[in-house]
Amino acid sequence: MSGLPDECVALIEAESPGPRLSWCYPSIGDAADAVSVLAARAQLLGGPLTKPTFVWFRWKSKFYYALAKERHKNDILLSDEVKRYAVLVGSPVFDPERYQAMLQVLMRAYCAEWSPIALLQRVLTLATKGVASAPGGADFHRKSYSAETAKTACPLGAMIKRIGAEGIATLWAAILLRARVAVVAEEPTAQLDVLRCLPLLATQRSAWESLQPLCALEPPQLEELQRAGGYVAGFVTFVPVELYDVLLDARSGEVKCSVSGAHLSLPPSLVGAVKEALKKGSASMEGGEKALADALAAKTVEILAHKGNAPAEWNDFLDRLQKAEAIGAAA
Repeated sequence: MSGLPDECVALIEAESPGPRLSWCYPSIGDAADAVSVLAARAQLLGGPLTKPTFVWFRWKSKFYYALAKERHKNDILLSDEVKRYAVLVGSPVFDPERYQAMLQVLMRAYCAEWSPIALLQRVLTLATKGVASAPGGADFHRKSYSAETAKTACPLGAMIKRIGAEGIATLWAAILLRARVAVVAEEPTAQLDVLRCLPLLATQRSAWESLQPLCALEPPQLEELQRAGGYVAGFVTFVPVELYDVLLDARSGEVKCSVSGAHLSLPPSLVGAVKEALKKGSASMEGGEKALADALAAKTVEILAHKGNAPAEWNDFLDRLQKAEAIGAAA
């Protein structure tokens, strides 16, 4: 794999009466606790999959990447009890493109032999050589991917245009202040596209660690959110108001604050500062999502430098930001 000792690979099959961990290497921890959550987020428990579906999410300090498929009538070597199945990779590294390419090789290898041994062989080859292959598609080369590049491989510019400066300013403040951000989007791909943009609004915060995509309103996942404190979490269609300070509806682009997040509605002059940064980032010769993220980061540093001589209407935000910085330093 990528040489990291805490990566893992798993095969989960959706059967009746429930999902089953068919194989893993080396371990996914407490399997009984994890399988239902992993299967749900891997899209194994919903309606039929019209095509192979790739998703990523976070569970117990790791990112999990999953490629799920519906059973095909020609899959005669697969048990009749299996309706859907998914290969997953758990990793501390955020890099969806890397793991999507890796999973495509692992899935082709499994479907060619219908044996976990095929998965283990590729895992060991990846660990020693950083390369894996399987019939029917391109090889995977670990060195072709960069975790740093992955952080800006998202439609940030398009999201900013859709939401507008005022909504972006609210989300910027929420991430800086370690607030609870909820994103609602029915389609997993749309939800993931939005969630991976949000940490770029405040790169000083390294909010990729706070991403919680594809959440369901079930006890294990709700408990994880409660332990996390501040987070950027994705939901389908509905989020109870007690779970967020600010809500982004990815379908409409609307951003709204709950009562607990009223302080995230910034004064016009601060919204103007964010708008100025976005305009500068858009006009940068470098262009792209990195330019937008860098412009917002520079504006944040500039705002912090004005502590003490900033406009009076900024004081509440700056006081809260100072407290959030202290929480980060103590963590």
